Amino acid sequence: MKLIIILGAAFLLLGAAGGGAWFFLLRGKPALPPPAAAANGHIYKMEPFLVNLADQGHSRYLKVTLHLESNQEKPDEEYERKQPPMRDAIITLLSTKYYRDIATAEGKTALREEIKEKVNQLLVKLKAKNIFFTEFVIQ
Repeated sequence: MKLIIILGAAFLLLGAAGGGAWFFLLRGKPALPPPAAAANGHIYKMEPFLVNLADQGHSRYLKVTLHLESNQEKPDEEYERKQPPMRDAIITLLSTKYYRDIATAEGKTALREEIKEKVNQLLVKLKAKNIFFTEFVIQ
């Protein structure tokens, strides 16, 4: 009787080990999500922006470098012509922001959308599809 119990326990242990090995090693791997879509528009790099934030009683500034992805694959001279008014609009927008507005991920996402809207108001055939922050420092 003891032998049957020992053999039963051994088979149970081997079965559990085999099942665990199958579960962790041999089963199909979960499908990976598709890679993020690569940018397909031309990317324009803007010179860094350095502005004072609107916070009262605090001397805070924001330094941000951004890239603009356009709706066109090739460079367009409209970007160069509209560079000064675009920079002015972005500087004016950034200067109205408070630290609390842009310190969170949600705030940065909203700021991207606001910048995109301002830029697209100034451009005619060239449009901004995405805004990418490559440097974002608040001090």
